[in-house]
Amino acid sequence: MTKKILNIKTLFGLILGFLFSIFFLSLDKTQVDEWLEYKCYDFFYYIKPLSPQPENMLIVGIDEASFQEIGLKWPWPRSLHAELVNILKEKGAKVIAFDILFADPTNEEDDLIFEKSIKDAGNVVLLETIDDISDPNFSRKILVQPLDLFYNAANKIGIGKINNDIDGTVRQFNVIYKDDTFGERETITYWITKLYKPFFLISKHYHGFINYIGPSRTFKTVSYYQVINKDYPIPDHFVKDKVVLVGRMLEAAANPQDQPDFFLTPYYTITNQRMAGSEIHMNILNTILNNNVITEISSEFYYILKIIIFMYLTFLMLFMSPFRGIILLTLSYIFLYSISYYYFLQENLWIPPVLLSLFLTTSYTCCSVFHYFTSDREKRWLRGAFSRYVSKELIDIISAHPEKLSLGGEERELSIFFSDVKGFTSISEKLEPQKLVYILNIYFTRVTQIILNHKGTVDKFIGDAVMAFWGAPIDIENHAEMACTSALEIQKAINKLDEEFAKQGLPSLYTRIGIHTGRAVVGNMGSNERFNYTVMGDTVNLASRLEGVNKRYSTKILISEETYSKVADKFWTREVDKIVVKGKELPVTIYELISNRQEQPPIWLEKYDNAVTLYRENRFNEALVIFTEILEANQEDGASRNFIELSKNAIETGQVNGQKATVLKEK
Repeated sequence: MTKKILNIKTLFGLILGFLFSIFFLSLDKTQVDEWLEYKCYDFFYYIKPLSPQPENMLIVGIDEASFQEIGLKWPWPRSLHAELVNILKEKGAKVIAFDILFADPTNEEDDLIFEKSIKDAGNVVLLETIDDISDPNFSRKILVQPLDLFYNAANKIGIGKINNDIDGTVRQFNVIYKDDTFGERETITYWITKLYKPFFLISKHYHGFINYIGPSRTFKTVSYYQVINKDYPIPDHFVKDKVVLVGRMLEAAANPQDQPDFFLTPYYTITNQRMAGSEIHMNILNTILNNNVITEISSEFYYILKIIIFMYLTFLMLFMSPFRGIILLTLSYIFLYSISYYYFLQENLWIPPVLLSLFLTTSYTCCSVFHYFTSDREKRWLRGAFSRYVSKELIDIISAHPEKLSLGGEERELSIFFSDVKGFTSISEKLEPQKLVYILNIYFTRVTQIILNHKGTVDKFIGDAVMAFWGAPIDIENHAEMACTSALEIQKAINKLDEEFAKQGLPSLYTRIGIHTGRAVVGNMGSNERFNYTVMGDTVNLASRLEGVNKRYSTKILISEETYSKVADKFWTREVDKIVVKGKELPVTIYELISNRQEQPPIWLEKYDNAVTLYRENRFNEALVIFTEILEANQEDGASRNFIELSKNAIETGQVNGQKATVLKEK
């Protein structure tokens, strides 16, 4: 009966998940979907911390104050712009850009003065644009460029078009503007970047979401009139080595042709303020120069992610009660939006979460209805089945595969982990039972959490010892790496735990760990009434022996050569010895696990490895010198002390076999 119910649920879950996937994928890239996702994107800006003000950028604003001080109507004499350019160049501006279109001639003398200032500066970028002219009977595009004399005098000409999303908000940019009529045109920010950093590599396909540093008026801004005011000149450091963008910052205009150049941004909902086009260009420039463009997750990967999440959660919710389902739904919401925000904030990656969250609600509703008709019979059976297990991490596996509740095992390649606390018997004799339990509970909690975080299975606790394994019940290709990573993290966690215990007057827990990789039998072992998911075989025995061998060499983590062969390129290790454990005949090379290769290796490691090579080549006198140097620097280095004893013994006895193994007489 149970298998029939489970098979029906499995089939229903797969079908329902597939149908949901098709339905919600069909909504992707519609205006409704984009609008919802963009509103979530804007909300992330609401909670996002403001970025620091860039020190290499300055906006010269043509604002209301400048109109009042200068006292002229627009357009201003171009001799005035020439004066501005000369002052900015004299004060050391690295790039001068105008977010103003100089397409029409004015006074010839003023135009010539302005042309000369542009040419003399040599670092001026001017603006061009494309005007769309259309009515019911006519449609035309015009490329509007600066006058020829300005066009030829300027260093570069860039297009200043700003693109809006479907809701009118400016969120994205391209460094190349593509037009059906005029082809590809470099933007003003592209040329500013190339002038400011000539060797800065920027692809013409570079695009994405603008990484705004804050709302309107976040960039350092001075009024136009302040720059040309000779009585009160602005300090040179305001301009020196900076990108200076001259643009209109008017929030209102008296004449229709002077309508303000302001746009909606993600901050508009928060501040109710539009942003000047000049500020948007600066935000784009800052995004490019800092290479922190926010990119959207690729559509291919997003589709795959949707299908996996849709089908998996639908399938999973079918096996949950409505109460647990609502908890999963809530946690899924939190997780989904937290992950999306984390990648938005930390990785500059936009993962749209809204459509996924809409699916979760629909999926939960359908699964709850289906669950209503099947839950009673299934609950009785599963409650009895789950009561047989003491390991919570196996519940999901059992839910999907109830046949695993039968006795039996299978042979797999696994990585086995044993840990033990040094001198715990003495510790337990000195502590009250309550404190002993307190210490063990915290210790086991920290160790267990790390093992579970790295896909391990905690087999059992034996006094103060912990046994765990990787590679079952779920196949893990890098199980040896996961075991070693866990071991290193456990040692770091115990170091912190010892600091906490020291403050409470409690003893430290010096922990030794042994890891071995090999084939073993894993499965349910026990009686029909009570059994445990565990592992058995020689692989287990050797891992246990390695934990104890740490005592001989004063090491904390020892791994076998089988484990070493799988992780040598991932971790810093050193050969400790060749040993023959009690009850075995074949030697095993053992290694100390030191740290992850992402960290710097110990300064003595290369010297130690050279000494081991000399020893294996029967050059015992040379090896002895190096091992002695290492031991003098670190009196607690048991591995070097061991090789010193072996080298001396080889020299005294005339041994000529550097490959000889150490036979251990005790477990």
